[in-house]
Amino acid sequence: MCGRESNDVTEHHLIPRSTHKTKRIRAMHTTKAMHKTAPLCQPCHRACHQFYNEKELATDFYTIELLLADEGMAKHVDWVQKQRGDLRMKRSAKGRAR
Repeated sequence: MCGRESNDVTEHHLIPRSTHKTKRIRAMHTTKAMHKTAPLCQPCHRACHQFYNEKELATDFYTIELLLADEGMAKHVDWVQKQRGDLRMKRSAKGRAR
């Protein structure tokens, strides 16, 4: 998503697996779409799950283009593109990155 070289790439389920059993989500997306993933660096992957809950990811932000169109995510990507490729965000006691 940020386009930088990173040592820590993870697969992000564009439509979170926890939402696959929801009738509304199944009606919105094809089976193929529900299993799509995107490679994200760890800071971008963590930001997706901090900025949006799983329902929002499944209904409003289910493509990289939709994520990047959001102002908050766009600001995060602008910031992370300036960071070293080995950047890892630490989690606080409440599970939020800091």
